Amino acid sequence: MLAFRVNLANFLHSMFFNLLYIHLFRPFLKYNPTTSPLPSHVSPKKLCTQAAAAISKLMRLYKRTYGLRQICNIVSTGSIESYDPGSVGLTI
Repeated sequence: MLAFRVNLANFLHSMFFNLLYIHLFRPFLKYNPTTSPLPSHVSPKKLCTQAAAAISKLMRLYKRTYGLRQICNIVSTGSIESYDPGSVGLTI
């Protein structure tokens, strides 16, 4: 059971990290490269797409390993933004 909790914590941290990238760079999607306040080598579209792909890959791996019937409500309800490991009894 401890291994499951550690794996779940790692899964949630990875999901949260990628979700933060999407939330951080999404406002910059409306700019074109010439008017963007970001440096020219930073592509918000590319970063958001990569983060979304990583989330999709994590969900596929989780589904293959545990099945979606066992997914915790933090991920399934989309409330991962307010994720607190202590709230679901996880300790790292």
